[in-house]
Amino acid sequence: MPNCFQLTRKGEKEPTSLSKIDEEICAAVGDPVHPTRYCRGWFDSIGWMIAVTGLDWTGVRKAFEPCVQAETYPFCAVHGKPWDDKSNDCYGHWIDYGAEEGKSIISVLDYLEANYTTSAWVEIGRRA
Repeated sequence: MPNCFQLTRKGEKEPTSLSKIDEEICAAVGDPVHPTRYCRGWFDSIGWMIAVTGLDWTGVRKAFEPCVQAETYPFCAVHGKPWDDKSNDCYGHWIDYGAEEGKSIISVLDYLEANYTTSAWVEIGRRA
């Protein structure tokens, strides 16, 4: 039973491919496109929150709030701990997300919220 999400550019009817969105995010935040990873881990954090919880942009931003206030973002939305906390099960992803260089997932959220709408759903059963 997969949890799914898609992002649609504001003013358009069809969703945009996630790889295209990733390229746009990289350009917006000044990061190079990585051949196998999403920019600053947005798919695994922001995308996960949208797909699994159905959060809209307000909800996603609220989920990041405690870490922004504490200046410890990005943080693990699953465990609620800063990425650089070695007791966090997701510590290894912290470096992948660019946090080591002081890069923020919040700038990615800002870009997505300004340019896209969200949609989430669950698929149940087999496809024919």
